[in-house]
Amino acid sequence: MKHTLKICILSTLLFTLAKTGLAKEYSKPDSTAACKNAADFFNWYLGAIHQHKYDAYQPKFIQSPSGMTMLDFSVYLSNLKTYHFSDSLLQAEKNSYKQCISNLEKIKYSDFEKYTDLDQFEAIDCDFGNSYKWLHTQEAPDTLIIKSIKFKNKDTAIVTINSGTYNSKEKKCSYYDSTIVYMKKMNNAWKIADIK
Repeated sequence: MKHTLKICILSTLLFTLAKTGLAKEYSKPDSTAACKNAADFFNWYLGAIHQHKYDAYQPKFIQSPSGMTMLDFSVYLSNLKTYHFSDSLLQAEKNSYKQCISNLEKIKYSDFEKYTDLDQFEAIDCDFGNSYKWLHTQEAPDTLIIKSIKFKNKDTAIVTINSGTYNSKEKKCSYYDSTIVYMKKMNNAWKIADIK
């Protein structure tokens, strides 16, 4: 089964925001672009998860030139950039691994290769392979759908994405969880500023 994010966008796609007592409308192109970029990321992310392309959606453990252990972010961060992550979110993501990186610098790669238990990875703050960070879950959903988009102002939008399961017998999806994607318009392009 192909895992794709279904983009549900109402035909009118005009959203109203009350700000300082005045109502403002935001256009269909902005609504479509913000939703499309959020959908692009989650289509790629869910696809990589289901295809077990671990190095595509998280850093990779590698041996440093000195024989110690380190993280390689090159493929992971390149993918996040390709799929509309803002520069500030890319930097925050890399910074979130500081403790793991610091701990890995003290472990010979030959010793690290023997790590098999989750407890070992948790002890060095490198247990990121135990969950799907951008979905905030340990189990990957079968499907995702954009539930809504709300504009805070002309350059900031909040896209709500629901995660769900697919029942092949009934040929029906049921949705059980939400992810909030904060979108920011930068240089006329909608970027992912944060995911909660």
